[in-house]
Amino acid sequence: MNFTFPSSYAAMRDVQKAILDEVDRNGYTGASAYAIKIALDEGLINAVKHGNKQDPGKKVRVWANITPEVAEIIIHDEGVGFKRTDVPDPTAEENLEKCSGRGILLIEAYMTEVEWGDSGRRIRMVKKNEELAGVRNEPRPEGSGLATAQTAPLRSRLVRRPIRINMFFPLRTDVPLRRTPWMNWLLIALNILVYIAQSHGPHRGWDRAYYLNPADLSIVNYFTYQFLHGSWMHVLGNMLFLYIFGNNVNDKMGSFGYLGFYLAGGIAAGIGHVMTATVPILGASGAVAAVTGAYLVLFPRSHITVFYFFMIIGVIEIPSMYFIAFFFLKDVILHLSPMPSEVAHMAHICGTLFGFLICLGLLALKLLPRDLFDVLALMERWNRRRQHREMVAKGYDPFSYIPPARNDARRAEPDPRMEQIQDLRAQIAEAMSHHKLDEAVGFYFQLHQIDPEQVLSKQNQLDIANQLFAQQQYRPAAEAYELFIRFYPKYEQIENVMLMLGLIYARYVPNLERARELLSGAVKRLHGSRELELARSELHEVEMAIARHPLPPSPPGAIEPA
Repeated sequence: MNFTFPSSYAAMRDVQKAILDEVDRNGYTGASAYAIKIALDEGLINAVKHGNKQDPGKKVRVWANITPEVAEIIIHDEGVGFKRTDVPDPTAEENLEKCSGRGILLIEAYMTEVEWGDSGRRIRMVKKNEELAGVRNEPRPEGSGLATAQTAPLRSRLVRRPIRINMFFPLRTDVPLRRTPWMNWLLIALNILVYIAQSHGPHRGWDRAYYLNPADLSIVNYFTYQFLHGSWMHVLGNMLFLYIFGNNVNDKMGSFGYLGFYLAGGIAAGIGHVMTATVPILGASGAVAAVTGAYLVLFPRSHITVFYFFMIIGVIEIPSMYFIAFFFLKDVILHLSPMPSEVAHMAHICGTLFGFLICLGLLALKLLPRDLFDVLALMERWNRRRQHREMVAKGYDPFSYIPPARNDARRAEPDPRMEQIQDLRAQIAEAMSHHKLDEAVGFYFQLHQIDPEQVLSKQNQLDIANQLFAQQQYRPAAEAYELFIRFYPKYEQIENVMLMLGLIYARYVPNLERARELLSGAVKRLHGSRELELARSELHEVEMAIARHPLPPSPPGAIEPA
């Protein structure tokens, strides 16, 4: 990715958005994505503001190479440059009150590698995907079926996903069909034909290129792996379940709707496996699990005829919800078990959840035909019975009639402030969705003039606070971060927010007691070595400053500790 743009914040935001979108597409999450966002923001602002002095005649050139493993970004401005060694250390005691150097400090704290060149006009930043590296470097026991490519050949590492039919398996359901499920029968036939080609084709091993391999992902493989199988028992077990449950789901959704749902369920199952494992998989059971989840939503009161052979052999009818729940809970337990397994249980879990939730949403949106016995109908009747029981418990007699008391009191007039607040919140959300951060900040200030306690959704509130910090509006940024911490204390990266707010209070909006409180909390939660070192260094300076100078009462208008 190459960009050249004039020295303006508007053009800079477009480049920043394009790079961050690429970061998101390559699977960066959590601390790694947060670090790239902060470093990129500081690097671009340094180039536009400090390097080119916002001179529109001077250009900023950006080169970025983002892969799932590492992100490399180079920013080059046309300014006069500087010597890195001449920048004062912002953690030194004599520089505590100065703003210079804080951007470089953040970049070097968050990024894995930082290099300066061309007399300070060029910066190269590298960030490794720590979450991905943690998954791929996790040791695996030998012979577990989860060995890495360096310890076992591909076939021995393959995760096959048969649905076990050792002691019992379904024979039929009691739900009648209204029309012939041609698409389901076509899928079953296609799976069997593909397996025949796998096992009896002239070129053995051709199918390996079509497995879903987390180490070599391809969009095509999210589709192809669903039609490959490892053995006759594998394909027959999957096709039996697909025949039992898929016929009725196909009947309800229609042929093409069912085909799209089936393939999407397999993709969701594959994503679940890729996010939690490192070995290739093949098989239709992820898509079949999605079909069973949809069946549970559409026909929860149906019964399944099951053939069993334990001490004796026979058949029995059991409710479908018990049958499907049994297999779902079995996958959850085995996935959490420390024992090695050759079955991709997370793929089954994600497939079932996808089928259940998507089908529930389709019913709620009335995109699928409703009946009196789907899950939503059962929930609605249960809720009516609950409300009736509560009313009777409060003294309501369903067999008597009491005229309602007249209420001549005039209705209260609507509060005009609430209408303004709702309009401003909508305008902020609209501006954020179009990445117009400066415009969103303006609406945010108007909102807080009406009600200073208004807080946005989690991501919007954090983005507003980060934008205020980037604009060097430190006091409003601190207030925005404080609201975020107060209303979203369980945010998964709250320690980074605490670190950022602690730096603001330590350097830009003097409040040393609150800075010590935040930095102490961040030190206990941070895991990254660079961030932890930064927090400890800053906490040490704050504690020394407090020890040297007793804290005076806060001046009027200062931000008090939350």
